[in-house]
Amino acid sequence: MGDDLLWAEVEIEPEIWQPMDAMSESPEGIFWIRQEIELAPGYSRFHDPVIILESHAAFQIFWDGHLIGQSGQVGETAQDETPGFARAIFGLPPALMTAGSHTLAIRTSSMNRAPGQAFFLTVEFADAGTLIRSERHRNALAGAAAGLSLLLVVLFIYIAIIRPAQRGRFLLAAGLSAAALAIIALELSTQAFAFSYPLTFWLENMAALPAVMLYLGLPLFVALRFELQQVFLWPVLAGAALLASLLAGHVVAADTDLIAFAALCFLGMGMGITLLRAARRNAVVIFSAFAICLITIFLDRQNLSFFLVAIAILFSAELVFDLVYQEIRMARLSAKASRLQVEVLSRHIQPHFIMNSLTTVMELYETRPDEAVGFIEDLAAEFRQFARMADQTLVTLDQEIVLCRAHAGLMSRRMGKDLRVLTDIADMQAMLPPGVIHTLLDNALTHNSYDALEVVFHLAQTTDATGTAYIFKAPFGERTSHRSVSSGTGTRYINSRLNEAFGNQWSLAAGPEEDKWVTRIHIEARP
Repeated sequence: MGDDLLWAEVEIEPEIWQPMDAMSESPEGIFWIRQEIELAPGYSRFHDPVIILESHAAFQIFWDGHLIGQSGQVGETAQDETPGFARAIFGLPPALMTAGSHTLAIRTSSMNRAPGQAFFLTVEFADAGTLIRSERHRNALAGAAAGLSLLLVVLFIYIAIIRPAQRGRFLLAAGLSAAALAIIALELSTQAFAFSYPLTFWLENMAALPAVMLYLGLPLFVALRFELQQVFLWPVLAGAALLASLLAGHVVAADTDLIAFAALCFLGMGMGITLLRAARRNAVVIFSAFAICLITIFLDRQNLSFFLVAIAILFSAELVFDLVYQEIRMARLSAKASRLQVEVLSRHIQPHFIMNSLTTVMELYETRPDEAVGFIEDLAAEFRQFARMADQTLVTLDQEIVLCRAHAGLMSRRMGKDLRVLTDIADMQAMLPPGVIHTLLDNALTHNSYDALEVVFHLAQTTDATGTAYIFKAPFGERTSHRSVSSGTGTRYINSRLNEAFGNQWSLAAGPEEDKWVTRIHIEARP
């Protein structure tokens, strides 16, 4: 402690200097730091040496008693001191870079520190050309990551607007991308611009907020993205890990950031293992991202925030690619469903169906004229209902039952029997793809020949925690071919429309039970 310009000289009294590894407290006033440095022969021939000095202070730097640079104005009081830049680079004259022992002396003061701002000093030797290239590459990568993060923010906000059902998930993704963008912007600002050290301190502290947002938001995003049970358990565990890391860093004087980052990596790997055990698609991306970041701790401990940014961008990109995949898949399913829909419709308007219907009309006019008009009205009603529902992805169960009963009434007149559709439905506003139950009814009439004057079909609905089931029961006719699951146009139409509407969250089972053919369609409950 103290101030004497003679302390910059090589030859001084050593008794006044105290060897140290770290300061026990932040110093006040002007103080000096000296370091003996040994240079190998020929060092300056292979390097263009520079000294990189990082500190929250004003300082002058001396090499073998020669002043080679300064940042700010060193002073005894805060009023006398002009804060220097938090990071400064000084070139070393080749004439001073001879082989052997040299003395680096730093005269410094740090009186303008903000409350809670500790003093630190980092000195690094580097080759000027290597330093320029590495920083250029780093800034280029950071700029590209910032541009990608901004693009993802805009994209996810747009998707959240046009997809209200998934708004929460995409707004969270937009928030994570915005946090990543904030970290990059703050990091680039302190690296690319020469701010004085109080401002740099506040900028560095501002970066803690988006870093914590990423720390807690990444587990929540993964839980929502893959629809894990107990969604909020994972960010709570992340918060507990963060608090435990802060406590551990205080107790054992360890690097809190390092402990917290390692804890997040282990938590993320645990989520990845959970997803892998559930055989979830893209689960390997989650596990691999956190595993790789855990390995990088041993390679670069100075850029942990950038690794958080990298994970956020990777997960956002995975969500975008999955969204594109789902759109392509849905487009294909929609095209397939439309084709099958045309096939199903064509079964009802094919020539022999029209011919049989017209023949029935003529017979009714000759034998039962009063029923002929009713038959024509039922035929028109069924076609109108089909036309009304054909281009919709989902219709209410009430609409579907109206269509089924119209078809049953039409076929009753044509076959001279009483065909009825009875229902046991609690929620008539439940949604199903159009024509699904109608196709089951038509399949039953196609595969069975009924001699009985009365034929009853039954549709029931049950709901529990796993989802909603629709059970359609069709009696066997006296002559039937309905003994195995069909793979014809009707069944393919049902599968296609269920895929289009519910993705993979449905199942269909069919088979004989006693004297009936029973079909069960189960729609899984959505979280």
